[in-house]
Amino acid sequence: MPLRVVLTVLVASVLVLVLGGFLLMQQATIGVIEGKKAAAKIEARQTINDAQQRLIAADPTGAVAVDNLLLDLATGFASRSGGSERIEMIILAGGQTITAGNASVVSIPATLVKEVEQSNDLLITPTQVVYGDGSTIPGLAAGASLTLPGTGRYQIYLIFPLTQEVATLGVLKYAVDTTGAILVILLTFIAAFR
Repeated sequence: MPLRVVLTVLVASVLVLVLGGFLLMQQATIGVIEGKKAAAKIEARQTINDAQQRLIAADPTGAVAVDNLLLDLATGFASRSGGSERIEMIILAGGQTITAGNASVVSIPATLVKEVEQSNDLLITPTQVVYGDGSTIPGLAAGASLTLPGTGRYQIYLIFPLTQEVATLGVLKYAVDTTGAILVILLTFIAAFR
């Protein structure tokens, strides 16, 4: 068979496989991220509702008692998060930052902080989780306001790392790339020796 036919089959195969692989990865990424976002929203709503109930039931007296209550709240919820991924919790309270976990406060997008300041709703947005050692991973940041009767409002943020989702998409990408390469080689072989 002429070289021109072999090259045409090779180029057409590569184009079809690249387009198909791109569309498959795009749809898989959207599905995985939307699934994690829905699960994170449910877990964040439950955690924030539980935290608000604990604050309503508490009877803190003085700034130290409030700080201890918020610290206990943050560490309690962060340590109870199950699975292989911990939920990172950050509470912004009157100019101070209370963290439970390894995520840095820079993991919270500034736009989310502004929106939470002006809202009573649970808000969630994509973020880049930045850890104390400088490493980063994509994630989701959920934020809301808590009210402690008699002392004011506090902002609570839950950081959900997307470690497992990134790993899953990496495996899928490897499988798509490998399958594509094998198909291109086989189609080229078939066209060349037909």
